[in-house]
Amino acid sequence: MRYDIIAFILIGFIALVSTGFASFLFFKNRRMVKTIIELHVQRGALEDLISLHATRQDSPSEQGDGFIKFLSDSREWAFNYIDNVQNTILVLKEKYDNKKAIDESLKELFKMLPDNNKEK
Repeated sequence: MRYDIIAFILIGFIALVSTGFASFLFFKNRRMVKTIIELHVQRGALEDLISLHATRQDSPSEQGDGFIKFLSDSREWAFNYIDNVQNTILVLKEKYDNKKAIDESLKELFKMLPDNNKEK
């Protein structure tokens, strides 16, 4: 009789621990399944965004060619501008002895300033 009570208590304890452990695993797996589903949905959304972006994008070579052309045109314009200013300064230096020629040369030099810097 004494062994029956010990066996009953031991079996009850094992059943209680097993039930608790099963409940713990159930909730843990439930959170894991929920996380896996959320990640799958997010992955699908990212794939859609990537494919949408890929279809909207122009070919990179067309964009690069336009930018390179812009850079080369800007560089060419800057070099021409520098050459013109240097030539005008050289002419001013040559006419330094004559006051009237200096005034005319200064006017030509000031014409080369951008519009937003000119006096009105």
